[in-house]
Amino acid sequence: MLKFRKAIVLTFLIFIVAHFFAASPATATDSRKPEIFVQTGHTRNIKSFALSPDGRYLITAGEDNTLKLLDITLRKEIRTTLVDSTVNTVAFSPDGRYVVTGDRNRNIFVRDFRTWNVIKKMRAPEGGGPLTKVLFLPDGKHILTSEFGHFLHCWDIRQGKLKWQLKVQRAGDTAMNYDAHISLSGDGKIVAVGSKYEQAHRKPVSYIDLYAVGTRQRIADFPEIPGYEIRDIAFSPDDRYLIATTTFQDNTQRIADKTFVFDVQERKMVKEYATGSLSAAFSPDGKSFAVAGFGDVSILNADNFSILKRFNRYPPVIFLPDSRRVIMSNVDHGLELYDIDTGRITNLLPSRVPQFGLKMASFDEDNREIVGFGFRGFFRWNMKSAARSTVIVPDAEGRPVSFAAVSDDIRYGIGLGIDSDNRYILQLADLNAKKIVTVLRAPEKYSIGVVKFSPDNKYLVTGSYDGEIGAFDLGNYSFRKFSGKHGVQKKFSLPTVRALAFSPNGKDLFSASDEGIIKWDIPSGRLLQRFSTAHDVNILDVSPDGRELLSNGGYGDYPGYLWELKSDLAKGLFFKEGGLLTAGTLSVDGKLAASGNSDGIIKIWDIATGKEIFTLRGHSGRISSVRFSKDGGKIISSSSDSTIRLWNVATGKEIAQFISFDDGEWIAITPEGYYNASANGDRYLNVRAGNNVYGIENYREAFFRPDLVKIALAGGSLKDFRKLAEIKQPPRVSIVQTAATSANEEFRLTLKLEEQGGGIGDLRLFLNGSAVLLDSARSLKVVQKDGSGASYRSYTLKLSPGSNSIRAVAFNADNSMQSNEAVHQVQARFAAIRKPTLHALVIGIQEFRNPKLQLKYAVADANLFATTLRSGASGLFEQVKITLLTSRETTSRDSLINTLQGYQTLNPDDLFILYIASHGTVDEGEYFLITSNVGALSTQRLKSDALSQVQLKELVANIPSTKKLIVIDTCNAGQLGQAMQVALLTRGMSEDTAMKVLSRAVGSTILSASTSVQEALEGYQGHGLFTWALVQGLQGKADKGKTGYIRTTDLAAYVEHEVPDLAEKIFKRAQFPTVSISGQGFPLGKVR
Repeated sequence: MLKFRKAIVLTFLIFIVAHFFAASPATATDSRKPEIFVQTGHTRNIKSFALSPDGRYLITAGEDNTLKLLDITLRKEIRTTLVDSTVNTVAFSPDGRYVVTGDRNRNIFVRDFRTWNVIKKMRAPEGGGPLTKVLFLPDGKHILTSEFGHFLHCWDIRQGKLKWQLKVQRAGDTAMNYDAHISLSGDGKIVAVGSKYEQAHRKPVSYIDLYAVGTRQRIADFPEIPGYEIRDIAFSPDDRYLIATTTFQDNTQRIADKTFVFDVQERKMVKEYATGSLSAAFSPDGKSFAVAGFGDVSILNADNFSILKRFNRYPPVIFLPDSRRVIMSNVDHGLELYDIDTGRITNLLPSRVPQFGLKMASFDEDNREIVGFGFRGFFRWNMKSAARSTVIVPDAEGRPVSFAAVSDDIRYGIGLGIDSDNRYILQLADLNAKKIVTVLRAPEKYSIGVVKFSPDNKYLVTGSYDGEIGAFDLGNYSFRKFSGKHGVQKKFSLPTVRALAFSPNGKDLFSASDEGIIKWDIPSGRLLQRFSTAHDVNILDVSPDGRELLSNGGYGDYPGYLWELKSDLAKGLFFKEGGLLTAGTLSVDGKLAASGNSDGIIKIWDIATGKEIFTLRGHSGRISSVRFSKDGGKIISSSSDSTIRLWNVATGKEIAQFISFDDGEWIAITPEGYYNASANGDRYLNVRAGNNVYGIENYREAFFRPDLVKIALAGGSLKDFRKLAEIKQPPRVSIVQTAATSANEEFRLTLKLEEQGGGIGDLRLFLNGSAVLLDSARSLKVVQKDGSGASYRSYTLKLSPGSNSIRAVAFNADNSMQSNEAVHQVQARFAAIRKPTLHALVIGIQEFRNPKLQLKYAVADANLFATTLRSGASGLFEQVKITLLTSRETTSRDSLINTLQGYQTLNPDDLFILYIASHGTVDEGEYFLITSNVGALSTQRLKSDALSQVQLKELVANIPSTKKLIVIDTCNAGQLGQAMQVALLTRGMSEDTAMKVLSRAVGSTILSASTSVQEALEGYQGHGLFTWALVQGLQGKADKGKTGYIRTTDLAAYVEHEVPDLAEKIFKRAQFPTVSISGQGFPLGKVR
C-alpha cells in the first residue's frame, strides 16, 4: 500500500473515500446520534414523487411546504423538512447520491442524500414562472428544468451554474400565457416538451415537440391538441410511446380530463382516454402505465391500452422497480401501494396521524393533570402515571364535539358550529358527565370568532368577526351584546376580536383585535377603557394580582407589552425576537413571562429586567398555547406539530412530551427516550439514525419504562440512566437463500446479518406471529461470512400447512435495541398430519426455602386451573397433556428450566399454556419469578436463585408452538405483608411493564394478576381472586358471543373487565390485572 506523506494528498484521499461511501446511501453507516420524531403524513395535496434507484426510498413533496423521505421497505418516514416555498418537482440522481428539488419561487436545491444537507442552490433566470419538472441526465452531473414560461434550462449541479437555456416555442407562437412539461428518452438524448400557450380571447392550445439534448435542436413535432392543457408527459422505457395527461378548459373552468397516447415514430395520436389530468408514469418494464387526476387514478395495459384498474385515488403516481406495484395518494393525503397482481391496496404511509388541531394545553387547578383540547375532543394526562384519558362528548348526531374553549375548573367545554340557518351555535358540554347540557344560538348575523368562560362560570363571553362583544348568562342562557365595539369594517379587513382575558375577580373583561385592546365591565357590558396599539393583538393575559396586562405585538420587530392597568401605559417591552408571536402568558407570581412564536420557539422572560432567560426548543410547529403551573416551576406548551411539551422553568430543559393520535393511541416520552404508551402508541414514533429509520418500538425492551417517566414528571433526574441517543444500531437482517414453498414440514431458512456498529446479540424468529426460536448472544455461531463482512446463519423450523409468515429480528450486542424485521412468506404444500395437541404446564408454588414467603392458595389455584382446563379442552384437540407441578422439588429454578426445555419439540399448530401461581418481583429493572428454592431476596441472590425474565423469555420463545397463552398469578402479600411489598417492588420497572415487554418478546398473550403498586388479592371461595375469575371465564362466562367456545381473546377481555369489578365489590379495593395480547388468538375449550 502506498503511503503519502503530504497532508494535502491525504486530505484528497479522505475526500474521495467519503464521496465513495456517500454513493451508496442504502448501505452507508451513519455515526450521527439518533433523533426521535413523530411520523406524520402530509396535510395537503402531494405534488411530486421521486424514487431512489434501488427502490428503497421515496421522497414526497407536498403543498404543505414539506419534503418527506420514506423507507418503502419498512413503511416508515425517515425525515420531514419544512421548506420556504412549495416544491413542485423532485428527482433522485441516477447513482442515488443527490436529490434535486424545484419550487414555485423558481429555486433549485441540490441535497446530499446521505447527509440531507443543501450543497448547491440555483435560481432560474427572471422572466419565467414556477418550475414544473426537474430531470437528471444520465451522467448524474446535469439536470434539465422546465417552467411556466418559454425556457428549458440545463444546469451543472456540481458547480451550481446554468449551462445553457433553450427557448421552446414554435414559430408564430406569440403566447401571453405559457407553460411546459418535459420527459427524457431512455438514453437521455431526447427531451420531449409538452407546451401550452394561451392568447387573449382564444382557447388554449397544447403541443409536444422533441429536442435533441446535445444540439438543442427541435427534431420532431406532434399535432396540436386544441383546448387541452398538458399537465404531465412520459416516455415509455423503449421510447415507442409518449403519454400526455391533460385538462380541458373553457373560460378558465376545468370541465374534462383526458390522456393521449402518441406513437413516437409515427408522430400521431393512437389512443385517448377520458381519465387522468395531472400525473403520468410508465412501469420500468414498459408493460403498464398509470395516469392520475384528482379522485381518478387508472392503471393501463401498454400493449393493448386496456384499463386494468380505475379507482378513486389521487396523484402523483409512480411504479416500483418490480413494475407490479404502484404508489399513489388518497383523499387524506396518505400514501397507498397498489399491487397489480393481487389487486390489493395497502397503506404505505398514513395521513397525518397525530391528533391535529391542538388548540390549548394547560394544568388543572391542582397541578395533577395536564389538560388539552382540539378538534378530536378533550383529554387529560395524569402527571403521576403519564397515562392519558380522553373525554369524548357526542353531539346530537353522535359526532365528537370539537372544543373551542374549556372552563378554568375543567368542568365545562364549549363546541362552536353553524346551523342550517347559518347562525352560530355553541354546544355547552359537561366534561364530567360527558354530555351536552344545552345548545346556545347566537343572534342572526353575529359571527363568533373566539369564546371564553368567566372564572366563576357565570358567563360565556364571545368575540365576533365584526368587533362586537357579547355574553351568554349561563344561569338562564340569555344573551346580550356589550355597548361599543372594536373599530369599524375597513375595505379589506374586519375588526375581528382575536383574544379575550378576564381579571382574577371575574368582573372585568379585556378583548383584543386589530384595532387595539378594550376593557369591559362584565355585569353591565359597559366599555370602560381603550388601550391604543399600533399593531394587531392576538395575545392577552392578566397578572394574578390584576394590576398588569400582557399583550403581544405582531410580526417582525413588534414587541410584546406589559400594561400598567391603572395608567393604561405600557410598562415594559418584551418578546422582541423577530418572529410572529402566537402565544404568551404570565407566571403566577407575576415575575416571569413566556412567549411562543410561529417557528415553534418558546422564550422565558424576566419581567423586571425585560431580558430573556431561556430559549426552549423542541416544537417543530406554531406554538398555540403556553401556561405556567400554579407553583411556577413548570411550563406546558402545545403546538401545531400536535405535541404537548412539559418544561422545567428553573433549567429551561424539557421534561417530557405528550402525543395523542387520531385513533386513540398515545405516548409520553422523556428527552432520554424512556416512554409510556398505550397498547399501540409507540408505532407512530420513529427514530432516525442517519438515513436509517426505526420505530420507537425497536427500543421497547430497554426504554418502555413508565416508572422512569413517572420519576421525570415528579421532578426526579434520569441523568444516571443511559440515553436512547447512546444506543448503537443493531445489525441489518434479511432472509436470503430461502425457498418460497415447501413440501415438507421441516423448513430451512438463512439469515444475512450486516453489522452497523452495535454488534450482534439475540436473534428471534417468529412464525405466524409467535416466537418459535430465540438464539441468544451466548450461543450464536457464525455460519459463514462473505467479502463484505456480512454473516449468515441457518435454522430449521417446522411449518404449518398452508400460508406461513416468518419474521426475523436481530438485536445489538447488549440487546438494548432490535433491528427492523425481515419478513418471508412460505406456502407449505402438505396436508395437516394430525389435529393439534394442547400442552399445559401448570405450576403452583406455595412452599419456599424462606418460610416467610409461604402462600396459602397457590397449589389450590393450580389444581383448579388444571381441572377446569382439562374439562373444557377434552374432545377439541388430538390430545390434552397437562403437567401439574406443585411440590418443592419440582418447582425449583433448575427443575422448571428442565421442564420448559422439554417443550421445544412441539409442532407449530400445537397449543402451549403456561400457568404459574407464585411470588413475582422486579429488581433493577428485571422481572424475577420466585421459585421454591429462593431464600434471600437480595439482588445478587435473586439473580442466582430465581427465574429471571431473560431466562423465562428464552425458554418460552424457543417453544415452537405458534399458539401460546401465559398466565402468571404472582402474589406479593404472603406473611411478609407490606414489608415484602416495599422490599421487592421498589427497585425498578413495574411488574405490569415487565409482562407487557415479555408478551411482545415471545409473541404470546399474557394474563397477569399482580402489579407493583397493589397486592394480588387472596381469599375468595378458597382461591386467589384472579384465578377464580379466570376459571369462571373458562367455564363459559367469557363466551359473550355465545359461540360455544372460549378463545384466548375472549378470556382476556373477561378477566380485564371482571377482576376489578369483583375486587371492588368484595374487598372494597380495586385490582387491575395486566392483559397483553400478542400473537394469535385461539380456542382453549368448549363451553360445557
